[in-house]
Amino acid sequence: KELENANKELVEYNNQLEQFSFITAHNLRAPLARILGLANVIEITPSQSEKEQLTQLIVSSTKDMDSVIKDLNVILEIKKHTSNLIEVDLVTSFNKVIKTLEKELEETRAKIVCDFSEIDKIDAVAPYVESILYNLISNAIKYRHPDRVPLIMIKTNVQNDYVCLSVSDNGLGIDLSRHRQNIFNLYKRFHYHMEGKGLGLHLVKTQIMSLGGRIEVQSDLSMGTTFLVYFRISHLHQNQS
Repeated sequence: KELENANKELVEYNNQLEQFSFITAHNLRAPLARILGLANVIEITPSQSEKEQLTQLIVSSTKDMDSVIKDLNVILEIKKHTSNLIEVDLVTSFNKVIKTLEKELEETRAKIVCDFSEIDKIDAVAPYVESILYNLISNAIKYRHPDRVPLIMIKTNVQNDYVCLSVSDNGLGIDLSRHRQNIFNLYKRFHYHMEGKGLGLHLVKTQIMSLGGRIEVQSDLSMGTTFLVYFRISHLHQNQS
């Protein structure tokens, strides 16, 4: 069993390395190529006004590069903060996220039904729990179905050595037959009519995996989506209970 788990981790790390290589090759190379091309044009352009316009384009491309680098740094930083887990109160984390999303909830009239009655505390890193809740709830709001008021159901239950946090919505849903393999990949998007850059779900997966857990997804196109986030119950917590 340990060997099987080690092999799974190795496969996952290889997948992450492939994603980072792809991002470096494409998401960084494209703005860099634009910058080099624009710089060459500036050198041969006599018009001062045209040089100023080209300079603005260089600034824009530089900001694109900076954004990608910041995203990569956020993901790499996650690995450093999972050595000391604490008991995190889910109600407190949930209330913080709801306050942050207050405007979006009001504008969309979204309804959230929350049930932490079976278990309301998990062993984790508090900012990661808040980030996971924020990304899953904000996605449910963002990708709501145009013909119905958003309904988001949040619930916890204990499954063997894990606390399962489920976040369900009645939104647009995802075609898993086409996108299941890429759903948690960095910069992958499935609804292009909405703003976003495909970072949230990748962050959620990276954070829960760094805590020793996992995430699964169930979805029906045009019906809604459920994310199941599994937090490992630490031996210390088990002994205390």
